Formats: sequence, C-alpha cells, structure tokens
Amino acid sequence: MRTRMINLTALSLLLSLAETFIPRPLPFFRIGLANIPMLLAIGKLGGKDYLTLALFKAVSTSYLSGTLFSPFFLISLGQSMASATIMYMVSIMLDKHVSLYGISLSGAAASAFAQIAIASLIIGIGIFSLLPLMLIFSFFSSLITAYISYRIPFDMDRKMDEGTEHLRMRKSFTIVLLSSSLIITTFDHVAILTIAFILMIIISLKEGRRFKPLNYIALIAITLFTSIIIPRGLVLFSIFGFPISQLSIEIGLRLGLRLSLIMIISLTFSRYMFSGGMISSILRRFFSMESIFYDSKGSLKERFISALNETETKEMKESIIKVPYFTSITMLCCFILLKLIDWKIL
Repeated sequence: MRTRMINLTALSLLLSLAETFIPRPLPFFRIGLANIPMLLAIGKLGGKDYLTLALFKAVSTSYLSGTLFSPFFLISLGQSMASATIMYMVSIMLDKHVSLYGISLSGAAASAFAQIAIASLIIGIGIFSLLPLMLIFSFFSSLITAYISYRIPFDMDRKMDEGTEHLRMRKSFTIVLLSSSLIITTFDHVAILTIAFILMIIISLKEGRRFKPLNYIALIAITLFTSIIIPRGLVLFSIFGFPISQLSIEIGLRLGLRLSLIMIISLTFSRYMFSGGMISSILRRFFSMESIFYDSKGSLKERFISALNETETKEMKESIIKVPYFTSITMLCCFILLKLIDWKIL
C-alpha cells in the first residue's frame, strides 16, 4: 500500500508539472490534472487509504509549488479532502451505476464549493460571486480528467530503487525567515507591505525561483474586486452606478499585498523543511520523473510518457538556502523594531 501511495502521489506531482506547460485562460484556473490519480485509485483503495492519498496529494503538491506555508494550502487541503470524500461516497453508493465521468464531475463540484467557501474566510464573502464561473470551468475540466484517466498507462505498484540516496532538506535559516514573515504580514501599511513584497521578489529570484507576476496581479485583482463590491467609507466615484469607496479599495489592496507577500515567502523557503519519511520518498520518485521529463525529446505527451515509464531514480542534491545568518537575523530585528514603534508611513 505504501508503494501505491508513493507512486500515485508522485504521478500527481508529475501531472501538475505537465499542466504548467498548458496555457490557461486565467492564472488561478487549472484543468486539475493532479486529480487524475484520485480517479485511478477508485475501487483500488479503501476509504481510509483513499483519504490518506488525498492528504498526501495536497501536502506534496503544495510543498512542491511552494504554497505549503501560506493560506492557499488550507484551500488546497480543503478542496482535496472534500473532493475525495464526495468521489469515494459516490463510487460506493452508486457502485456500477456511475462511471469515472460522473465521479469526476461530483468531485469537481465539491472542490469548487470547498475552494470558494474556504477562500471566503480569507478574502471575504464577495468571492462567492466567482462560484458560477468556477462550477462551469470545473464541469469541463472534470470531463477532461476522466477521459485521460481511462487512457493513462500507469503501474501504481512499481517498486522503487531503495539504493538511491534519500532527499535531505536543511532547516538552516528557514525558522528565522518564516518568523520574519509572520511579523511583516501583521503590518497594515500598504507601503511597508509593498516594500517587503519587492524585497522578497529579489530574494526569491536570488534563490533561483521563477517569478510569475500574473499570479500576483490576479490575486490582488480578486481581493480588490471582492472588497469593492461591499462599499465602505467615502465614495470616490461610481462605475455604471455602482459606488467605489476609498476604504474598500484600501482593504482590498492591503489584503492582496498581504496574501501575495505570504505566498512569495512560502514559495521561496518551502523546500527546506522536510527530511525523510513518506514525503521524502514521494519527492524522490517525482524528482526522478521530473529529470527524465526535462531530459526527454519530443512533444509534451511523449516527454510525459517517458517520465511515466522511468526506470531509474536519479540522486537529488541537498538543498541549502544561501541567505546568511547575519542577513536573516538583521531582517528579523528590523521588522520587530518597525512593529514595536509602529512606524507611520501612511
């Protein structure tokens, strides 16, 4: 059962990687190819193991994408568990009367509701205005994932080469820097949040992470939209008769910057926390697939199939964060000092 968990979760990560090469209409709208292993596991895992697989999928994908230490992990975890619960219940209750298409559709609907519900706790109830669009997109994406699930050649019982070195991650500076992030995000000043966000972009680029501005632009746009639909304070102007207030803009911008800052901090430092155990085995299997995926030639499908049929597990290098201790501690002291004196910029 452990082998199945490792292989299915690693497949989820590989599919998530492949999906990054597929154009998206909006940065936060994804087909959800990472859910295909959940469809493959229907009828092959018991309820407890099936939900455990959903948990590993949520943790591993969030860990690899860099959102594990951000509020977006709660959204990912909630939608994964809600989707898995509904899909498993539908498969048990309807048994042979429902196909993978029906199971996938029910899981996609549960996922959309869970994402919006949890996001509303973070962004505000205005996010529910996006639910109809999410359901429509989920309907089509669920059909695509079910179609692929019927045709994907995957051996979930393949054994792993245990002679390969285990993935090792160091915690060297992460605790100090994550502590800094918690202090930074408590600021209410837009200027301070903006400066901190720019500094984190620089650190992230220095650490070799790719910066995708569209994701942050979309995040800030969503928080602004969900905030301004609830007018508060002085009305500045109106659009088609709808009032746009100053306080609503400030609240939306502040929340968007705060979430963007948390997300980029998580993206920058999320790969330095785990060592050994199931997560290490999952990442080890995935990094082997990832290496073959990038080294292979041909179309996206051909590269994916090559990675799927990988026969060797390549060694992974130890990840060491390069930010000096002095810099980390200095940053932490500066942010603590700013918070204590409550520096008034705005």
